[in-house]
Amino acid sequence: MPAASSDRDDTTQVRAALDAELPRLRAFLRHLLPPADADDVAQDVCLEVLRSPGVLLRGDNPGAYLRGIARHLASRHRRRYPRHQAVEEYLALTWDQVEPEDHAQEQAALKACMDGLGERLRQMLDLRYQDGLNATQIGERLRMSAEGVRMALMRGRNALARCLGGRLATQDAERVP
Repeated sequence: MPAASSDRDDTTQVRAALDAELPRLRAFLRHLLPPADADDVAQDVCLEVLRSPGVLLRGDNPGAYLRGIARHLASRHRRRYPRHQAVEEYLALTWDQVEPEDHAQEQAALKACMDGLGERLRQMLDLRYQDGLNATQIGERLRMSAEGVRMALMRGRNALARCLGGRLATQDAERVP
C-alpha cells in the first residue's frame, strides 16, 4: 500500500510543478513553433512527464528539464510536419485573405479540392485555419483525441496538396499555347 500512496504523492507534486512551469514552457515553445503547434507540444511534454513522474522530482531545476523535453519534442514535431507548412501557408493565404480577382483560379481549385473532402475533414480544416483552433481544441469540439485530429489534418493536407498540385498543373497546361 505505501507504494500506491507514494505514486499519488509523486503525481500530485509533478502536477503542481507542471502548473507552476507551464506558462514559461508555453512561452518558450512559442519561440520555437507557431502558437497552435506550441500548445500541442506543451501538452505532449506534460504527457511525457506524467509517464515517469519521479524523473522530474529528482532534478534540481524542473524548468530546465521541461525545456529539454520541449526542445526535443518541438524538433520532432518540425521533422514530422515540415511538408505541411507550405500547404498551411497556401491555405492561410487563399482562404479569406486574398482578393478573389487576384487568385481566382487558385481559389476555384481550392474550393473544388475542399469539396472533394469528407464533411468532417472539411469541418476540421475550417476549425484549424479559419478559427485558428489547435488540435486539442478541435478534438474537444468533435469528440476526438488530439492525435486523431492531427492525423486527420495531416491526411487532409496531403489530399489537398495532391489535389491542388494536379488541378493547378492542369490549369497551367491549359494556358500554354
